[in-house]
Amino acid sequence: MDISKLSHNALISYLANNLDDRDGWEEFHRRFNRFITSVIIRTCRKIPYRRGLHQLEDLVHNVYVKLLEKDGKALRGYKGQYENTIFEWLRVISIRIVLYDFNSITSQSRSPEGGIFSMDEPFNGFDQDQPRGWQELIPEATFGETTKFAELREEVEYCLEKSTTGSRRPERDRLIFYLYIFEGMDVPSITAFAGIDLTEKRVSNLISELKEKVRQCLQSRGIRP
Repeated sequence: MDISKLSHNALISYLANNLDDRDGWEEFHRRFNRFITSVIIRTCRKIPYRRGLHQLEDLVHNVYVKLLEKDGKALRGYKGQYENTIFEWLRVISIRIVLYDFNSITSQSRSPEGGIFSMDEPFNGFDQDQPRGWQELIPEATFGETTKFAELREEVEYCLEKSTTGSRRPERDRLIFYLYIFEGMDVPSITAFAGIDLTEKRVSNLISELKEKVRQCLQSRGIRP
């Protein structure tokens, strides 16, 4: 078999059934390692998480560990509807690796009651190939291609940056919105996240305020339901 000729989805299926195949993982590395690395760098800068940038190789390695653990559970659970869905799937896993590491480190200074972000929670932000939270911004929109997701994500991030300008803690506010919209985390989970330091009511109100600002910004840029 010429593994290099497999489609992205077929390669994931092959690896799920051949976890120890070196050639298969070399092909995976060739296709996706640069993408995984770029997502991790971007996420670390967005949070911001300087330690993550200094430990970049470890975070990338942890993505591969996640794919292999529990007898390749993540690989076996991949259900890509489109050929490029693999990139959205890897993006979500890479982001969660960063968030887990970030929260594990920053929560060490919190009390034992502080919440810890779990890598074993369902990927709520990855459902039917569509991040669920985005529908709250553009309720009637439908997206069938990963490229459209990427374009919308860039627009949302632009509007979020603009909407938090002047905030007392813009980085924290962006993180809250980021966790809710892009990661699909609920308000209690976000409130327990290390470094938030807000009540559930305030987190909920902040999300509502930012959703309205981002929605108005998107509409001003020609993106409407």
